[in-house]
Amino acid sequence: MMKLFKIVYNSFLWAMTIAILCFKNEWLQMRVNTGYIFGGLLILSTMVVLFVFRKQEVVFNSLFTAGNLIICSVIGLLMYGGERMKVVPAALVREGIHQTRIPFSKINLILCIITAAGILIIGLNDILKIIQADR
Repeated sequence: MMKLFKIVYNSFLWAMTIAILCFKNEWLQMRVNTGYIFGGLLILSTMVVLFVFRKQEVVFNSLFTAGNLIICSVIGLLMYGGERMKVVPAALVREGIHQTRIPFSKINLILCIITAAGILIIGLNDILKIIQADR
């Protein structure tokens, strides 16, 4: 179960990053709901990684995941800057679920909780593995 969680969480980070990059493309944004790009990439990348690692242990430990989080955050900040990054991820999600009445602040809060909880859960899982290995 933890294997699936790690794959979905890392896929979430990269799907959001790629969707944010697509959001910057005006031509694409006018023709496609970029929120669908996020959802589609999340599902597709999860399935591909599950297929690739179907018989192997996933190496998505907390260090790898923290690196992904840092890289994805830096890409977003370089593309948009701090102020726009307060709006763009929430706009993507809001557009994808067709709920334009939900304020950006609430969507951002949920995204922050998901991001923090995910890295925390993966980190705690790694700590528990180390403790169990020492016994």
